[in-house]
Amino acid sequence: MQPRPLSPSEPDPTPYGEGNLLHFLLDHIPDKIYFKDRLCRFVNASRATADFHGVTDRSELTGKTDFDFFTREHAQAAFDDEQRIMHTGVPITGKVEKETLPDGEVRWALTTKMALCDEAGGIIGTCGISKDFTAMKAMEDALQSSNAALAERQAELEQALARLEEAHKKLKSAQLQLIEAEKIQSNAKLVAGLAHEVRNPLNILTTGVALIKDEPALTGSPMAAEILHEMEKAVRRADAVISALTDDTGTASLHTSDAEVSLLIDHALAHVQAELAESRIQLVRRIAPGLPPVAVEPATMERALAAVLLNGIQSMAGNGVLTVSADLREVAAEKIWRDPGGRSGRPLRAGSQVVCLEIADTGTGVPAEDLAKVFDPFFTTKETGDGAGLGLTVARKIVEMHGGIIGIANRESGGASVTILLRPPR
Repeated sequence: MQPRPLSPSEPDPTPYGEGNLLHFLLDHIPDKIYFKDRLCRFVNASRATADFHGVTDRSELTGKTDFDFFTREHAQAAFDDEQRIMHTGVPITGKVEKETLPDGEVRWALTTKMALCDEAGGIIGTCGISKDFTAMKAMEDALQSSNAALAERQAELEQALARLEEAHKKLKSAQLQLIEAEKIQSNAKLVAGLAHEVRNPLNILTTGVALIKDEPALTGSPMAAEILHEMEKAVRRADAVISALTDDTGTASLHTSDAEVSLLIDHALAHVQAELAESRIQLVRRIAPGLPPVAVEPATMERALAAVLLNGIQSMAGNGVLTVSADLREVAAEKIWRDPGGRSGRPLRAGSQVVCLEIADTGTGVPAEDLAKVFDPFFTTKETGDGAGLGLTVARKIVEMHGGIIGIANRESGGASVTILLRPPR
């Protein structure tokens, strides 16, 4: 039943004076309320305070101090706080206190303390309110512990994920190596068969040219002599390509010497002089002075460089700029191409001093999806009849036989750039 509201003229049937209200508050509020004199002795306290300290009547607290109920460490800290409040008049609000009882039990309280003044405004002691939040603190600690455990678990999961990603990367690399190895084996069988079939007609052509080039009817004709000479060159070039593709002897068959880089480039350019002369391609040479020699078999390395030069010339369709540069560099980690099909016996490592040859063109570049295939035998992006797709394959094999590295990339300004890294002599 709702209480009947009082009329303005009707007196309150249950009047409370300030003293009665204070006693009601001290007897029933669940928080600890206490009043202390200037010596930090209790002069009054709430029922909750008495219960907390284990006394049956609030009056039993009168005259006692915190030193009678707490460890000295906690009692001293409370005493110092109360003395400071009485000297400065500045209250303490919402202080988290760790209360250790004599039996070792630990409780936590949220405490507010202020100066207690008389009617004249003089400070005569302190008044405090302490709210127990031990259960809440336990929940907070449990939450922090749980968060810490979750963070630790997350770190473990991230480490496990990193290990899985690394394992996946290694598995993928191994898979690529297996695929490449099988591809190489398949290509080797194909090349061996083609070499056998092609060399027979090449031998016939060689024999035929040798027989007819001394014929009197032909020796007197400059045109016929030139044609026969070009036929001989074409046969030798075809035979060289077959030899490069079928040569599996590796570095053991190389007869290396210290070769000047500029001479290697000059001789390689001589191999493609006719193609350059027939086009409107501008040749730019940027050879750094004082380069150390490189340990190569000159004729073989010149063939590799010529194959790369020819590839660049053909990509520009008779118009553009072909830039040939060489300098000495320290290999950066990102310049070490991780080629699963590579056959270099001594792979270069980051920090190695190398001679860098770069052949850059201003052609159309290589489609991104084809960059990984440009060194594969018989792969070409040229029109049918414009190339057999063997030039870069031969170049890679020769460079790797010398312990070097070859890679290709598209240029931001257009075209492609082939980079060859070779070691100086030891």
